[in-house]
This record gives sequence, C-alpha cells and structure tokens, in this order.
Amino acid sequence: MKKIIIPLTVVVLLSGCATTLDTAKSVTSKVADTGKSVAAKTVDAGKAVTQKAESSNQKPDMMAMLTHTNPVPNYMQVVVKHGEDLNLSADQSSQLAKWREKAHEKSHGLVKQIIESEKALYQASMENKSRAEISEMAQSIMEKRLAIIDGKTRGRDNMKRILDDKQWAKVINIYKDMN
Repeated sequence: MKKIIIPLTVVVLLSGCATTLDTAKSVTSKVADTGKSVAAKTVDAGKAVTQKAESSNQKPDMMAMLTHTNPVPNYMQVVVKHGEDLNLSADQSSQLAKWREKAHEKSHGLVKQIIESEKALYQASMENKSRAEISEMAQSIMEKRLAIIDGKTRGRDNMKRILDDKQWAKVINIYKDMN
C-alpha cells in the first residue's frame, strides 16, 4: 500500500464520496494504472481550460474553471439567470444578492488561485522537484478546493433557508436542465 494525494475531483470520481477532511486530503490505495490515468485527465482538463484561453488571448471562462476546480453545483447561477422564474419576493432577492456579493469575489479568487497553483504544480513536476515539494503544493490546492466546496455548501443551505420548498424544487429542476 502506498499513500498518495489526489485532487478532490478524482476522490469524488473514484470513491463517490469524500465525507471527511482526512478522506478528502489523502486517499490510501494501491497505485493502479486506472488511478493514474484519471488523475492525469483531471490535470489535463485544468490545463486545457487555461491553455485554450491563453492561445486565443481571451480570459478563461470562469464557469468552466469553477466546474474544473470542484464538482459541487453552483445554485446561485440559477437565481442570477432565472430569478424571475422563481417568483422571488423583494426580501428574498435582497438576501440572495447580499450573499452572492459576499461570496462571489472570494470564490472566484480561490478558483484563480487553484488554476495558477495547478500550473505551478505541473511546472514543478517538469522541473523534477521533490515529492515533498509537490505534495505540499497539492495539499495547498486541496485546501483551496475544500474552501470552495464549503462556501458553496453554505450558500446552498442559505438559499434553502431563504426560498420556500416550491422555489427550491424549481432551482433544482432548472439546474438539472442547465447542466
């Protein structure tokens, strides 16, 4: 058995659930070809998001980067794009707007940090940095991913508190249709 650190998206894909910080931070398993190829595809996906934007001199698509950096649904996009379909009251709209304003900048900042950190991790590997250095870099990325997941989960809980059951059901249905 060999202990390896894997990005959370890979943990979620492989195990179906990462319920504790310890599980999310590291997974102990036999190193198998399938695990290596899944991890490689995850890294390649992040590189593809930024390389596409760099090669076309455009900013990377924030939603693509957000999706790459964590698998938790972004329910706020439903409110932003389909708020009128939810029949929000003025008070509900105000509360949701305050939450979004508070969380939006922090979330996007973390996404940008993850993308940059993944580039640095890739480069460190190419430069033959030590396993300890690479593990430390990967741990930092994991902590940022966990912070995004925590924020999005708190946002979901806040939204459920603000909306009634019918509105929340609409959010879920619209989100499923969007994705």
